[in-house]
Amino acid sequence: MVKNGDRNTSYFHSRTLARQKQNKVEGLLVDNEWCFEEDVLKQYVVRFFKELYTMDYVASGVFPCHSQFLVLSCDETSALLSVA
Repeated sequence: MVKNGDRNTSYFHSRTLARQKQNKVEGLLVDNEWCFEEDVLKQYVVRFFKELYTMDYVASGVFPCHSQFLVLSCDETSALLSVA
C-alpha cells in the first residue's frame, strides 16, 4: 500500500491524461498537401512503415548508409588503438 505520495497521485494522473490528449497526430503533410482525415492518415502511415521495413537491400544491392561513413587513415587508426 502506498502511503507516501498518495496526495500527488490524482495530480499526476490528471497530468498524464492531459498529456495523452496532446500527443495526437492531427494531420500529416502528404504530397505537399495537409491531410487530416483519420482513415487516410492511417493508410499513409501503414504504407510508410511497410515500405520502410520491407525494403530488400540484398536484392537491390543498395546499402542504406553507403558512402555516409568516413574512413579513418592508418595514422588515425593507430592513434585510436594505442589509447586502449
